[in-house]
Amino acid sequence: AWRRARGRHLSVGQSTIPVAWLAVEADVSGLVELRRRARDAFEEAHGVRLTFMPFLVRAIALTLREHPALNASYSEDGVLRHERFDMGIAVATDSGLLVPVLRAADTKSLAQLAGELQDLGERARARTLTRDELIDATLTIDNTGAFGSLISQPIVPVGQVAIVTTEAIRRELRIVSGVDGGDAFAPRSVMNLAISFDHRALDGAEAGAFMAALKARLEAIGPDDPLDAGA
Repeated sequence: AWRRARGRHLSVGQSTIPVAWLAVEADVSGLVELRRRARDAFEEAHGVRLTFMPFLVRAIALTLREHPALNASYSEDGVLRHERFDMGIAVATDSGLLVPVLRAADTKSLAQLAGELQDLGERARARTLTRDELIDATLTIDNTGAFGSLISQPIVPVGQVAIVTTEAIRRELRIVSGVDGGDAFAPRSVMNLAISFDHRALDGAEAGAFMAALKARLEAIGPDDPLDAGA
């Protein structure tokens, strides 16, 4: 029943929302090293796994706070911007996709985000979420990279104006500044980030500015940063 209802919901979105799409690549080498160094102590201190998702959710929520045009709903009456930043988190289950909502994501510490993400994911797969935990997201995040995806073009959920996908982190050669000031090749950890957005509510400049800011925020994370830096 839930899969059929979600199918109808997505069909409405795909048939009524004029969707535009763009993607950026972010160098997340600093983030990868920060997580590697902090993972064991974090898990011992907080009792939850330190995945990349808490970093990504926090970065998206904080960037969204600076670009509130994307934290909105569209109707025939116009665009309604939301004051809260409630992130829908897509979770794959045996019965299909569920999207529990992580409330006030822009106010949470990394430990809080990690704990809530783990809890919502476990209860989504156990089918024990309440209805209130599945409604009123202001933007959806889909970690398609968990399945090895390099790029994807998601459907904008009805009631939102954008959805962001976080893709697989991969190790590749990139051109960087060499010690002599010239160009050099170096192995880097990079990932794609993609956004589908409702063109009635946003134009490419607004979506592009948001994605550029998100890319910059993630690339600014250094291996020696405090875990909650930049909040």
